[in-house]
Amino acid sequence: MEKTEYKGSWWLPEKPSTIITGSLQFEANGRMTLELLGALTDAKQPRPQSVPLILGKSTEGESITLYGCIQTNTSFGIEGVRTSTFYVVGVLIGAYFQRPESIVFGSIAVTFPQLDNWIGASGAGVDFPDRQTLVITKKSSPLVTAALRDAKISIAFQFAEYIGNDAISVKYVPSITIEMTNEIQLRKLLDLLYHLRNFFALAVCHPVYPESIDGFTEAQRVILPDGKSYRPPIKIVYHGVNWGVPHESVNIRGMLFELGAVRGEFESLLKNWFDKTQLLEPVFDMYFGTMYNPGMYLQHKLLSLVQCVESYHRRALRNCELPPDQAEKRIQDILKAAPDEYKEWLKNKLRYSNELTLRKRLQELVSAYSFLEFDDGDQFIDDVINTRNYLTHYDEDLKELAANPEKLSRLAMRLSVLTEAILLTELGLLPDKVKSIMERIGEIRSELRSYDF
Repeated sequence: MEKTEYKGSWWLPEKPSTIITGSLQFEANGRMTLELLGALTDAKQPRPQSVPLILGKSTEGESITLYGCIQTNTSFGIEGVRTSTFYVVGVLIGAYFQRPESIVFGSIAVTFPQLDNWIGASGAGVDFPDRQTLVITKKSSPLVTAALRDAKISIAFQFAEYIGNDAISVKYVPSITIEMTNEIQLRKLLDLLYHLRNFFALAVCHPVYPESIDGFTEAQRVILPDGKSYRPPIKIVYHGVNWGVPHESVNIRGMLFELGAVRGEFESLLKNWFDKTQLLEPVFDMYFGTMYNPGMYLQHKLLSLVQCVESYHRRALRNCELPPDQAEKRIQDILKAAPDEYKEWLKNKLRYSNELTLRKRLQELVSAYSFLEFDDGDQFIDDVINTRNYLTHYDEDLKELAANPEKLSRLAMRLSVLTEAILLTELGLLPDKVKSIMERIGEIRSELRSYDF
């Protein structure tokens, strides 16, 4: 964000004549708050109120729409002047929207500075045709595109220029454009961006965040005097999406794969990723939940990763030990032999008896990904199960069998590696390529661990 405060006038869409002064503040901790000298909502309401939209005009003339506003505080000053504070979920700078359902966009352009090394290309060309001439050429055409079911995704660059008396600079940053076949609500576009961000995070094996989001909608199209038209960008700022989040640099050696290594497969990889979002949603949520929460307690991380691989096996591979008809026959045979007073209790106990155990699921996954060097596969599985069971039930009989903190860390790391190999396979990469990637990244991680103290 170039600015961290927007002073101006504010009102509700349904009450355009009730205008109150105040300021919108972007705080360092990621919160966005609107401080008002007065009240937009009913002063008689004793509890905080939520307001879908608040409109405003900054002192510099910018049109602003605030989305998802929750009143967090109201107070009276010494002179009886009432002040009110709203927590704001989203900010759209450059347009007014009168209803939440009218916030629709046909495309968004998103900058990802952290993907600079992943893209591995320059956004500008430099040439010296002679000693007195310097030619800088912007690479405006997309580096790669992918056509999905209802969208086209392109990777290119955005530029910022500075020309002074003694210096000229051209700054470029990776930019991803999502163009929809038809305009859709912003929330759905942000869901697409969420899954795309996770794709990049898997590729670089590191959390990535968009720095800026510009939206484009037909409702704001401008007709120029010469008859041409364009859609001015609307700056979109959302808490936890592109405001108040860290943007650490990405270690190029720690990446699973770079764009150059999959350029020819980029479209098919993205298609697989988005086609499987519903099937693998719990896997994505739990794996990336651990990646984007580095401060998570180690115990919680391990439990999430166990659920991650278990959910994957359940959804993508198999969930039953026997065919359903055979399983039902087995249950009925057991119930027939049981005393009548215990049949209902036993029936409930046997309800999930045909599901595979965690042990069986881990055995099948460890076997399928044997190139990950699970030489101690049986011991690894025992450690995971005993530790998971202890952390779930805190049975004192399992305490001695559960992993200590050092071993817990290694178990979590190995489950992460298994999940990464699974996701690369689901992307559509060939087994030999997945094996090569995991062997290379394993050597790098071993090298880094050798420097741990």
